[in-house]
Amino acid sequence: MLEKMMSQQPSVYKRFAIQGNEPTAEEWEQIEAMVFELYPQFHSFLQTHSSLLNYKEEKTCILIRAGFKPKMISELLHVCPSYISNIRKEMLQRLFKMKGRPKDFDQLLRAIT
Repeated sequence: MLEKMMSQQPSVYKRFAIQGNEPTAEEWEQIEAMVFELYPQFHSFLQTHSSLLNYKEEKTCILIRAGFKPKMISELLHVCPSYISNIRKEMLQRLFKMKGRPKDFDQLLRAIT
């Protein structure tokens, strides 16, 4: 996914993936539109579960689906890496009704097309 972003939206990719700068509202819209276009079932999944997610959790899901690593997600959202690990584990239980590791959440989320 990151390679596709780089070819379609190089300026957004550069700010998101290389510089680690906080995305602007316009950049968030661009990344969301791209992810939702590529993965329409993921978009539906997120809409269905939006009432269970706060802002940072929703952005974390989008970035995970886009292929970003947890450390980069923590930098983009200005939170510590342990926060990202904790919410991934919590979202696994809340969204998928499963117990497991943060990586398990990532795998399930990335499997939604």
